[in-house]
Amino acid sequence: MKFQSQDIWLDSCNLCGSVDYQQLSYRDSTLYRCRVCGLVQHAVQEESEPDERLLDLWFFESTLKNLSSKKNSTRPVSILLIGSLSEEELAPFEAPYVSLKNHAGRIESASFHPEEFDMILCARSMESFSSPSALFMMTRLWLRPGGLFVAGGANWESLERRINTHRWIELYSSGRYYLGYGHMRQYAMRYGFEITSSGTASSLPIIASVLYGSDSILKQIGAIPVRLAAILPRLGSTWWSVLVKRSLATRPLLNSPLERVERTAGLATAGFRSVSREMVERN
Repeated sequence: MKFQSQDIWLDSCNLCGSVDYQQLSYRDSTLYRCRVCGLVQHAVQEESEPDERLLDLWFFESTLKNLSSKKNSTRPVSILLIGSLSEEELAPFEAPYVSLKNHAGRIESASFHPEEFDMILCARSMESFSSPSALFMMTRLWLRPGGLFVAGGANWESLERRINTHRWIELYSSGRYYLGYGHMRQYAMRYGFEITSSGTASSLPIIASVLYGSDSILKQIGAIPVRLAAILPRLGSTWWSVLVKRSLATRPLLNSPLERVERTAGLATAGFRSVSREMVERN
């Protein structure tokens, strides 16, 4: 469903399905914030996929090492890594105890089996997905009960964004939806996940680019005080979360398009409201 606002066509809110927006204008950029859940979307809503941005892989590598230290099963850990990664970037994830698959491109184009994976690592930043809801829906379908979903993205609640929103938007101009921890928590509740750990990480190059328009060494030195202040909860440049799949998912909101499709039994895992295959393919 689409509606018209100020001669610009917008999607209904990807998180709650609302059509009640507040317009946010920053020089040459226009964003729209949902008045119900607070999710922010870019005014440009092309059908094409936003440009992909990858997160730093150090966190995913450390998560995998932590998993291997706790592993007590003889079966290899089945992992899906989402993002366009080179062979060199994939190398740290290859191990005898890991069965690794990599998917690049639209999440809707993937064809994995229900409950195929123990862990899904989303190296692609959340704002570069055309539909975070589609990502959560398919992730829940592909994960085994108790499986882990690790994701992150540009932090709308970051300190540097609060200081200079215009430059922050320029840095992430190709993004579609901008999330903070609060939005991630709502997505988790909506699609049947529980956040087991989360946080933010500050980046001097990002802070310097937003504050001064350059990430040179001198500008990064000047950005150190802001980075120190951003150590406070939820104010870092990038948010990250580790989520576990619950046995049950909550009922989608009445505004959600998931409520308006014919249900097909047996498509989704236990407790998750079934949707038509057509909806899954094009959502």
